[in-house]
Order: sequence, then structure tokens, then C-alpha cells
Amino acid sequence: MSTPYETYAIGPATHAEIPLHKPPFWSFWLACIVSAVATATVFVLSDPQSMSRGITTLIIGSGLLALVLAVRVLTRSGVPAPIRLLSAHMSLPAKPGASRVIDVPYADVLSLDIWGRSPRQTLVLGTKERLFVYPDRAFAVSDGIALLSQEIASRILQLPDGRVHWGKIAHRQDVAKSLQRRAPLTTYLLLVLITLAFVLQIAADAVQSPLRLLDMGANAPLLVHEGQWFRLVAANFLHANALHLGVNALALLSLGALLERLMGWQRFLSVYMCSAIGGALASTLAGRALFSVGASTALFGLLGALAVLNWRFRRKLPGGFYQPLRWWLFIIGINLALPLLMPQIDMAAHTGGLAAGVLTTYGLYRSVPRLDTDAPLGSGAKALFALVCVLSLSGLIGAWGYFLDPDPHDHARFAQRYSQNAWAPPALLNNLAWSVAEDPGASAEELRTAYQSAAKALRGAPPGESAFLDTLATLEYRLGLYEQAVATQRRALAKDTNAFAASQLARFLQAAQAKRAILSRGPVAIADVQASLDAKDKNAIRLGLSRQFERGLIVFAHVLDDAGRVGLIQLTVGPQHKPEYLFENDGQDLPRRARLVIALLDAEGCRCPQGAAKWQYWPRDARVDRLP
Repeated sequence: MSTPYETYAIGPATHAEIPLHKPPFWSFWLACIVSAVATATVFVLSDPQSMSRGITTLIIGSGLLALVLAVRVLTRSGVPAPIRLLSAHMSLPAKPGASRVIDVPYADVLSLDIWGRSPRQTLVLGTKERLFVYPDRAFAVSDGIALLSQEIASRILQLPDGRVHWGKIAHRQDVAKSLQRRAPLTTYLLLVLITLAFVLQIAADAVQSPLRLLDMGANAPLLVHEGQWFRLVAANFLHANALHLGVNALALLSLGALLERLMGWQRFLSVYMCSAIGGALASTLAGRALFSVGASTALFGLLGALAVLNWRFRRKLPGGFYQPLRWWLFIIGINLALPLLMPQIDMAAHTGGLAAGVLTTYGLYRSVPRLDTDAPLGSGAKALFALVCVLSLSGLIGAWGYFLDPDPHDHARFAQRYSQNAWAPPALLNNLAWSVAEDPGASAEELRTAYQSAAKALRGAPPGESAFLDTLATLEYRLGLYEQAVATQRRALAKDTNAFAASQLARFLQAAQAKRAILSRGPVAIADVQASLDAKDKNAIRLGLSRQFERGLIVFAHVLDDAGRVGLIQLTVGPQHKPEYLFENDGQDLPRRARLVIALLDAEGCRCPQGAAKWQYWPRDARVDRLP
């Protein structure tokens, strides 16, 4: 019998049982699942704006992971069933280490292939009902793969039509050997392209910014309808985040390598890009998403292509190149469940990509009697390949040109349409509004539209989301509503007392002071309050009050040095009868040679107990200096 990497003689059957080891607890796929859940956890916890929408998915994913681990522990607790070779059939464990066995008649064996090189070989046994996969490390005897292959071959040859049957298996082995030697270079090239695109996204700050993602070619139906058709191509090379890229890259490596070997690189690329463009077009025409990115449109097309090849050539495909019904039911179940766990999935794009992949593959193989990777392309296939190449290159070139010189009016039109979408999640609305808020070239129309989006996002935000308030305050500031910006940013600072929020408040106070010398709330005047650094201890602050404040008092003051503004201080005293307070150093070091300039007095907002006195200093966060 000829195998991909060795040849051995077929002798008489000598073994009736081949023992198996317990498999290691960790496997490649289990490690992938754990890594995906861990990455999702980091992503959700590191981005407060995504936490509210991601926490439910994270809990469900963690529950499924716990279930997988529990099943793994339970299945490893028993004694692994051996492979038993009987006269008319063999009893095969469903997978290495399993106690459940499946009886398979020798006449039902379709393929017997060895993948990989020693000592990391894997036996792939294809039958009419399912695939059995046994890695070399699963066998408790030396040369287990060669031994099992020889035992199966000797028993097949004893069947009435054994030599004919074995001839078909040997032919599939030769085909598998030829296919395995083909490097899926086009798949590798596509992986490189989507990875480089993501690196460019990071460099352009397009991972967290919807508008920058729009500039790079995200599929936005509003803009596609206006003639920006290049988005139907470019969007398939972009991804929302690292987890999105990782999942799609893993799927592309698995499906792409398999299908490119089966179809040849030209047919494979034709199916991939037809699926990508078809899925993007379906999203544009029938999807609810206002914009979408990702290679999953093409991946669903590859699934459709694999289904067509399984249907057309199932019994003629070598082991590992066709999938049993159980596998297809599993894939269908996962893809029906995913939209329930992740509502942001663009099902129109996935469905369109699947349909395009099925139709393209059926058209390529409709009149082909047998699968031949080396067969030259027919005239129709050549025309399709040429069209795909022209469309893909034109789309990518068009996207690059738009990225270098985007239309300044597209942001406003897109933001306005997005803010009107009832399905828009608050976190994404806020991200969109912030993209406009931090854009120095944003027009007044864009700022007003973004302000509406930020206000809508805030209404749907979970409690404690200070980032939503910061976005709204920044847009109020950009629109010249300085006192509103101060009031909103004070709410943000109360929820999250960080230096960035305080530095934002400081610059909003400065803008408001340009119209009014001192901002005040309640019965308080600048003459009633004096604040200064203590003459002896520059890390202590003296607060002098010329009258009583029955509700207490909050004072915000800029901390200035000779070089300019360096920070913000908040002094808070409860209802009091003392004329002077000394706030001593409690580890908050002030800059040397600094002075205080009062910016805001609030005699209404303090809810401190009688006699309370506290202070807090925030150094200036340099990030605010880069904001318009």
C-alpha cells in the first residue's frame, strides 16, 4: 500500500486489537477556545464602552468553555477503548481516548490517508458515515499508524471485491499525496494582506474610530449607493479588532488551504473574491448594518464551495478533503447560534457570501465529470478569473486613493444616518461622536450631528459610563457651549476622577472664563473666597472664607507655574463656621513655584457632612493638548 511518505507491504492480518493512549488534556483546538475567551475578556475589560454590550457574550462564552473543560475532564476519567479489528467490521473509538466505539464494516471504508511527517503523523480514515482521525501519539504501540493501516488493508483485500475496492482507496491516497505537496500560496498571500491591512488600521487609528475605518473603505451602504463601489472590495480586508482578525485568519488558514489544494489557486481566488464581493453587495442591499468589515463574507463563500464539492465529488475525494454530515450539522448549529450571542453580526453579508460561493463553485464544476486540480481553465472560468482580478485590483486602488484624500462631507452624512438608526448600539454611537469631536477639521454641521449622536448614546448608556459624558462635553465645547461643557464634564469627573477628565474640565473652564471672569453657582462671589499656597509649605493650601456657606463650598482652581497651566485642584468643605482652612500635604505633590487661580465656585453642589474638608490635585494630562 502506498502512503504519502512511506511504502510498506500488505501482509496477512495478525492483530485483532490495537490499544490507544489517553489523549493529552490540552489540544490545539481547546487552546484556541481558551485563547479566544481570554482575548475577548481582555478586550471587554480594557474598553469600558464595549463592556456593557460584551459582558453577556463573555458570560455565555465562559460558560461554554467551562462546559467544554468539564466534558474534557469526564471523558478522560474512563479507560480509553482500543481499536478492535474483527472479521467483518472494526470497532473504532469515536476519537482517541473515547470510551464510545462505532462499528464500521470494512466495505464502508472510502479512504485511508496519512498526513504529516513522522513522528507527527495523523491517520485520517474516511468512511461512508464519518471521518476518524488518530494522531501518532494516540497509539500505545510503536508504529501504530502503519500497523493499523496494514491491518485494515489486509482485511479489505479479503472482501469479495476487495482488490477493486482497495484500488479505489489507493487512487485516493495518490490524489491526497499530490494535494498535500501543494503549498497554498494564495491563502498565505490573503493572510498577509489582511494582516497588513490591520497594521495599517492601527497606524491610522482606525481600530477604535468608526470614521477612520470609513476612510479606509468600510462597507457603508449609504456611500456605496452614491457610487463608492470600491468599498465592496476593500471592506473584506479590514477588521473591527484583533479578535475579529484572529478568528477570521484561523478560519481562512483552515478552509483556504484545503480548498486551494482541491481547486487550484485560480478557481480558489475566483470563488473567494466573488463571495467577498457578493456578501458585501448583499449587506448593502438587504442588511441592517450601516457599515461592516471583515473577511467572513468570503469565508462563508468558502464554506459554500466546500459544500458543493462534497456534494459533487464526495465519494471521489480523499480523506480530509470531504466532511461528514455530523460536521456540517455542527457548523450550521454554530452559525445559527452566533447571531443570538453577537447581534452585531451582519447576517445579510454572511448569507450573501454563502450564496455567492455556492453559485460560483457550481458554475465552475457544473459540467466537470471528475475533480482535477491540474485541469486547465475553460473559457468561462478564465473570463471569471480575469473579471475578479480587475475588480479586486480596482477596488483596492480606489480604496487607497480615497484613504489618502477622503471626502470631508461623507463623515457628516454617515454620522447623521447612523444617529437615526434604531439598531445603533450606544457604545458605537459614542465612538462615532468622539471621532468627530477629536477631528480638528470637523465642520459645524458634523459637530452638531455628532452632538445629537452623543446625546442619544448617553441616554442608552449604562450607569457609570464617564466616557459618554466626556464625549458630550467635548462636543459642547467645540460648539461654543462652554458653561454646558463645564457642567457635563463635572459629572464625568464625579464618576471617574482621572487626570484626563480633570484636564478636560480645566480647558473647558479656561474657555468659559474667557467670557466670564469666574464661574459661580449659588450665593457666592469671588470676594468671598481666597485660595493660595501656604507660604511655609508649598504643598499645603490655605482657603480663606469671608462668610459662612450653609451648604458647603466646592472650589476649582487652576495650578499655574511660570511656564503655564500645569494642573487642576478641587477644594471641598462641608457646611462650616471656620474662616480659614489649611489643606496639608497628603502625598499629592504640587509643582514648585506654582500659584492658584480660582476658576469655579459652587455653593450649591456640595453634599459633604458638617466640618468636612478635602482636596484633590490632578496634573495636566498631555493628551488633551492634542485635542482641538
